[in-house]
Amino acid sequence: MAKTNQIPFNPSNAFHDDIQRVQSINQGWKLAAELVACNSVHSALADSLKNLKNRQQIRLLREHAPHNIFLQVDHETESDEPLYGLIVKKPIAGQWNAGHLPVRVAKKHLTDAEIEYFSEGGSF
Repeated sequence: MAKTNQIPFNPSNAFHDDIQRVQSINQGWKLAAELVACNSVHSALADSLKNLKNRQQIRLLREHAPHNIFLQVDHETESDEPLYGLIVKKPIAGQWNAGHLPVRVAKKHLTDAEIEYFSEGGSF
């Protein structure tokens, strides 16, 4: 039987990969939004990336909060609407957050109990 060189599953690696995925999609969305402003790209691309980022953030919370990551209302970032920051409890490779999630989006896709549980100090 041939040996395989598979890396054993490590939940910490999965969490790190999930954080990187969200950050990469977030960067793509921001770039697409800039290109929309220059009429270089159709707005549907930016909207699709924004929705994908939001879905990945919801998945990240459901799989890793509150032990590895938590929601925190961001009072410092200027925005047209209230935002949650997705804060990493123990930064991995200098990554201390997984972007922002609009409160409106969180309320649409998460229950009140989930939001409380995923927030710092929340308990289910």
